[in-house]
Amino acid sequence: MSLKKKLAMAVVTTTAGAAIMAAGSFALFTSTATNSANTFATGTVNVALSPTVGGTYASSMQSINVTGAAPGDAATVKTFFVKNTGSLSEYIMPKFVSCNVTPGDGTGAINLYDAAGVLNSNGLSSALTKFTGFGTAAAFEFKVEDLTTGQTLYDTAATSNPLWGQYLEVAPGSTDEIQLTYQLASTANNTYQGMNYTGSIEFDAVQSANNTQTVRHAKI
Repeated sequence: MSLKKKLAMAVVTTTAGAAIMAAGSFALFTSTATNSANTFATGTVNVALSPTVGGTYASSMQSINVTGAAPGDAATVKTFFVKNTGSLSEYIMPKFVSCNVTPGDGTGAINLYDAAGVLNSNGLSSALTKFTGFGTAAAFEFKVEDLTTGQTLYDTAATSNPLWGQYLEVAPGSTDEIQLTYQLASTANNTYQGMNYTGSIEFDAVQSANNTQTVRHAKI
C-alpha cells in the first residue's frame, strides 16, 4: 500500500472514531426555565383641581371674582383642592399667567406676566411706579397658602423673590387644600382707586423622584 493510501485511510479512520466518540459522549439531559412576559412602564405626572375635596377633579376650575374692594378689606376669596392624580410623587407650584393690572386713571393695562407665566420686568417696574407700595403688605397683598401643610406658596409681600411661588410635594392620590386671600391695606392711597387686577393661576407639576432641583422658588 502506498504512502498516499495509508494517509487517506488514517484520516478516514480518525474521523469515524471521532464521530463515534461524539455520539457516545454527549447525549446529555437538558431543561429550560423561562422568565416570561416581562414589561417596562413609565409613571405619570398629573395635577387636577376641585372646589370641594370630594368633588370632580379637572384641569380647570371656575374663575374667582372680587369687586368693590375698599381700603382695609382682607378676605379669603377662595378655598379649593389640588390633587396628584398621577402615579408619581410630584412637586406642584402655582404660577401666575396672563396677569394684568389696570389703573383707574385710564392709562391702560400693565402686563405683569405673559401667557407662559414669565414675569414682565418692565411691567412690574411700571406697576411699582404707578401704585404706591404695590406688592407689599402696606398696600395691596395677594397670598396663596397650602392649608394642609401650612406652607405659603405665593405672597406678594414676601421679602425675597415676592413674585415667585414655592413648591409643595404631593404623593400619588393625595390632596392638599389651597386658600387664596387678599388684603387692601387701610393705608392704600388713591393710586389704587378703580384698579383692576386680572389673570390666571396655573398649578404646574413636575416629578419629585430623582429631581435634583434644589431651588424650590423657581418656575418649572
